[in-house]
Amino acid sequence: MVHRSVNQVRWPHTLEYLRSIFYFMLKYRLSAFYVLFWGTVSFGQISARADTDSLHVETGNPFVIHFKVPKTVGLPRALDFFAWQNAVSEKNILTQSEWIRDGEQWTKEVSFIFFAADTLHLTQLPIELNNGATALTNPLTIAVTATPAPDDLTEMADIKDIRREPMLWTDYLPWVMAIGGGIVFVLGILFLAARRGKKAKIVRPAIVIPPHEIARQRLAVLVQQQFWQRGLLKDYYAELTLVLREYLQKRYGILALESTSAEIIQQLKPLKFPPNVLSDLEKTLTQADLVKFAKSTPPADFHEKALTNTSEFIELTIPVIQNSSLESPDPKFPVHQPPAIS
Repeated sequence: MVHRSVNQVRWPHTLEYLRSIFYFMLKYRLSAFYVLFWGTVSFGQISARADTDSLHVETGNPFVIHFKVPKTVGLPRALDFFAWQNAVSEKNILTQSEWIRDGEQWTKEVSFIFFAADTLHLTQLPIELNNGATALTNPLTIAVTATPAPDDLTEMADIKDIRREPMLWTDYLPWVMAIGGGIVFVLGILFLAARRGKKAKIVRPAIVIPPHEIARQRLAVLVQQQFWQRGLLKDYYAELTLVLREYLQKRYGILALESTSAEIIQQLKPLKFPPNVLSDLEKTLTQADLVKFAKSTPPADFHEKALTNTSEFIELTIPVIQNSSLESPDPKFPVHQPPAIS
């Protein structure tokens, strides 16, 4: 009988086991290559998120997109909306927050506003990272619809009648007393007039305050109220544009109080103002509309500039009466006699 050691018995089995592993790897080497390749690609791509509270927005209303990037990639850089240039421009961007760390991710909120109804297809937006890599967001499709007109009553429910209580005679007592007192008062006036006799009527000319004086006084009151210094931007721009619109209507006879900002500029163009005067006026009216209707926040230095532009416009358009003719304090600026306003 031949006695073999334990190593002599196990060695052939070990070689057979290694040989089977080699043939298995050779047979499936192509599959292993694809797994390693695509696993590397997937691992190298950093994904980001672009989320919204809703995929629908009406024209003129703010719309917020929340951008999210994993915190492991480090603080992202500023956003570049070049990839969305066919759908979004700088005038559509209202505000941008800074990148804020929120749990396991970096977040940033960007507020947009759209003025025309459309369906916006926003592609993946690249976000540059401090380590040189780039993260891609998911694409978005946003439906922008026109804001319903105030006179669109098709979806309103019928107005219910007021539930009325039965009338009592005491309900008419205040009216009876008022009418009786009025009759007694009129009779007393007529009696006194008859006793005094007829007297010559003295016609006093009515004191007419020029439009620019009224505008000056109201601007002075607006400065004292300090609306924008106290954060009341909507009240500030509402009062400022009201003063400007009333002055334009009384000074040039245009329907400034009933017209949009664009319509006001169109009515003033035939008067041939210098280009910088109309451009400053248009900028003030447009920015005020964004504050009042879109809750936009203009730059901090624009509040005082809007007041200065309005005051300078009023001072430049004051008519000066000399030798029965209107002359302008500025020879480059035309002075126009406003038509009569009924």
